[in-house]
Amino acid sequence: MKKRLCAGIAGIVMLGLLSVIVAACGATAKVTTLAGKAGSQGSVDGSGAAARFDGPSGIACDTAGNLYVADSGNDTIRKITVSH
Repeated sequence: MKKRLCAGIAGIVMLGLLSVIVAACGATAKVTTLAGKAGSQGSVDGSGAAARFDGPSGIACDTAGNLYVADSGNDTIRKITVSH
């Protein structure tokens, strides 16, 4: 049985060095990058791989299923809206 971290997200949300990754639980064990791109640092608001982070260090979610990432290197909080 999959557990939901946030509404619409089944799996484990992890922070990479420069990206936000969801590792889904279950038979498929599919790993999806929600935002950012490994090896691409910066401060860009964008969708998916177009987004850029500089040291994401914390993550939270709200009841609507949005993720909020503390982007330490850019001193900002980034919002990721996950399509359901």
